[in-house]
Amino acid sequence: MAQHTANLNHHPMAVPYDPAKEKWASYMGHFNLHLEVNGLSAAPDSQKRALFLTYCDVKIHEMADALVAGDLHAASWDNLQQVLRNHYGPSPFYLVSCYDFYTQSQKEGETINTFVADLRRLAKTCQFPDTEGMIRDQIILGTKDPALQKKLLVR
Repeated sequence: MAQHTANLNHHPMAVPYDPAKEKWASYMGHFNLHLEVNGLSAAPDSQKRALFLTYCDVKIHEMADALVAGDLHAASWDNLQQVLRNHYGPSPFYLVSCYDFYTQSQKEGETINTFVADLRRLAKTCQFPDTEGMIRDQIILGTKDPALQKKLLVR
């Protein structure tokens, strides 16, 4: 079996998870990129778990210890990820997600690309049957550009 090692001094994790600033899924995406950059994507799960527990701050470590049944350091990587995802990353309540989407409008000075990107981000948790149609409709309702609004209404 190949040994998976990397020089982590060259590519350290940037910052520990802060629930006030970042979504859990985003943080874990960064952690998985960190594994990839350091050649650890195929590392044994025990090494991934140990690396994660090394990088997370005390609050996350204590929460993981409280949530995992049994010994945290013996827990499977999949189990650790699952309990933390369930705790930190519950999907937003459907109606709240839809409300946030429907009340989104283009801010003064905001580019149309940024506005559309925000709509796409918000739509991800709305479970729309026709996401592209809903985004189009919200662009029509929320844009500050009358020419774009007219163009979309003509279609």
